Amino acid sequence: MPKYQRRFTTDATGRIPINVQLVPDATYSLSPLTPPTARRLSSTIELIDWLLNNVLGDLRTLRWAVRHTQSKLCKSPVIGSGFGGCNYLLAAGWATALEYLSRIYSGLNNSTDNVLAYTTEFLVPFNSRYSEVGVLLWSSLRNGIIHGAWPQSVALENAIDKRIGIGVSVTPSDPHLEVVTQNGRNFFGVNAIQLFDDLVRSVNYGFVPWIERLGDATNILDRAGPKVYIIREGNVEGVRGFRFINGLRNAAGNTG
Repeated sequence: MPKYQRRFTTDATGRIPINVQLVPDATYSLSPLTPPTARRLSSTIELIDWLLNNVLGDLRTLRWAVRHTQSKLCKSPVIGSGFGGCNYLLAAGWATALEYLSRIYSGLNNSTDNVLAYTTEFLVPFNSRYSEVGVLLWSSLRNGIIHGAWPQSVALENAIDKRIGIGVSVTPSDPHLEVVTQNGRNFFGVNAIQLFDDLVRSVNYGFVPWIERLGDATNILDRAGPKVYIIREGNVEGVRGFRFINGLRNAAGNTG
């Protein structure tokens, strides 16, 4: 059986090496090995490459790690020997990527409104339940895992005792956006693999075609670029940290 390759380096003339056999019926996206430095992206072509190979690419690496550890052929240390399942990390990455994609799409100052707009337009076609719980799920995973290591349980303000737990799995066959009962306890089950796969589909079949139709729209490229963290005068630790870094930069002779 031939050993197909998805990653290779062109020769000095830009040609594909003679020993490389490409995957049949596959689309290849060409990009430099090093991701772009933090700057405004120059075109929608560069933006699409950034989204597919870096934003989703990082999550795809996690997705691969999950599949590898679940494989019968895996001979490396697995869950229970100091290694985790990547379920929370993949879910948190989903929430982070969704917020970024939503900002590019909607461009409002309110992240919740942005996520609602993106979810409605690009995720709901793959699972209608995103229209009901997409924003709540994003909030639980973002505010919970990123800031507190666990997904936040959810409850109404006047009925906190009736909270609902959010559980995250990475077994491909596990339920997704369904109520699950385990050890006599009900919780809302989220499948991080399905979260990622749905996000990839939303980008490939919805968001990227939308970007391509716009052309090199300045406002889209501006929203996709890195933001500046403004350190207020009253932020003692922020000012101290900035001055330290700035001192290192000045010592290196770089003031740009």
